[in-house]
Amino acid sequence: MKTKKAGTLFIVLLLIIVLMIAGAFFFYYNRLGGQDGRGKFIPMPPISTVSVPESCILSPPFNCENRSTARKQENDILLYITQVDADKYTLIKTEIKDCGVNNTEMTLDSYEIKMIHVKCSSPLKEPVRGDIVIDYKKPGVDRIMAATGRIVRYPV
Repeated sequence: MKTKKAGTLFIVLLLIIVLMIAGAFFFYYNRLGGQDGRGKFIPMPPISTVSVPESCILSPPFNCENRSTARKQENDILLYITQVDADKYTLIKTEIKDCGVNNTEMTLDSYEIKMIHVKCSSPLKEPVRGDIVIDYKKPGVDRIMAATGRIVRYPV
């Protein structure tokens, strides 16, 4: 009888440890950004910044960088993106829904970081959200391609 109780107690303790480890991983990957390489959309320190943590997610071949920012006083969004492919891409247009469009053409080398400034046509509201569409050209491809993503606020 003692062996059965000890075995049951061992299984319960093992289950509790597994649940604690799973909870820690869930918190790390969902609240702190994890190791997916996409970074966090975190406002910059100035007073003019909308003070809510955001997450910026983009489809390949682009990633958002930690420095991406929504600025309330300037009514704009600064996206810092990295191109994670070996080719050199030409960005044609960047659009953030419910904000605005940047039509400045720029090239992005492999793993180069560029800042894209998008001026908003209407005042920014907290939490800052919006779908992102980046139109770009890839070397050797005649058509314009699109990478999509979004700015999503994590629950606080």
